[in-house]
Amino acid sequence: MIEDDFKYLHILIIDDEAFMRKLIERTLSDIGVGIVSQASNGREGLSLLQSAKSKVDLVVCDLEMPEMNGFDFVKQVRSSSDERLDSAVPILILT
Repeated sequence: MIEDDFKYLHILIIDDEAFMRKLIERTLSDIGVGIVSQASNGREGLSLLQSAKSKVDLVVCDLEMPEMNGFDFVKQVRSSSDERLDSAVPILILT
């Protein structure tokens, strides 16, 4: 069953709107995603990626956010030489 596969996923949601983070989190939980982490901007998202206790399998990211927007977040992740970051992590942009 697909739900069993989803329970091993760790997805990071980055959005400055709490309502959107909650909506996405609920949707992911409803389909059985095991771990959902949240950040309110790209800078916080980078920090969570660097300190995550388990590998992040997917990032769902907004574009327009304060402090660090989605474009800058993607640039930072893709160009990072920080071994704590998986520079190849899939990033889904929602806006």
